[in-house]
Amino acid sequence: AGDGTYRRIELKGPPDFHIWKKAFKVYRNNMIMIEAVGVNQLDRYLQIMTKLYTDYGACVWLLLYQADVRARSSHLLRLARRAREQKK
Repeated sequence: AGDGTYRRIELKGPPDFHIWKKAFKVYRNNMIMIEAVGVNQLDRYLQIMTKLYTDYGACVWLLLYQADVRARSSHLLRLARRAREQKK
């Protein structure tokens, strides 16, 4: 809070990395099935998230998750579209 005290808030999304990873595997399979993103890109993304979580731990999970949401909502699909256009 503004006065230096802590205040508990509830946020949407998975509570920890392990639950996120399970959900991401479902997302990964869906993206592969609809041919929106290649397997390599999705596996690399999972490796990066795993490394970040391993390096920095649970104390930064909220920040990692927020970055994940932003990356998947804007950046990942744009990269996939660009890759498909280059493939043609």
